[in-house]
Amino acid sequence: MAGIISGAAATIINIQLQRLENSLYTGLISVVAALTIGGKALGESLFIKFSRNNIFQVGKTLQFVEEKLHIVIIKDTKKIKSKNQQDN
Repeated sequence: MAGIISGAAATIINIQLQRLENSLYTGLISVVAALTIGGKALGESLFIKFSRNNIFQVGKTLQFVEEKLHIVIIKDTKKIKSKNQQDN
């Protein structure tokens, strides 16, 4: 979603700058847009390549937050269901 918004914003800025007929600004905006798209593609490919490690690190972070900071991020519905079934 952020890529769509930044691309739309860059397009609007580019159109406004073209009205000034200054090709330096147009070229600069084009370079920034290309770097943004290229950076996103590189980040996605790296995340896919190292996905197992990335997911493991996210899991460790969530566990730390839940255990040390006592903030429930994901509720464990299995424990709740089994307690309710035992009560019936």
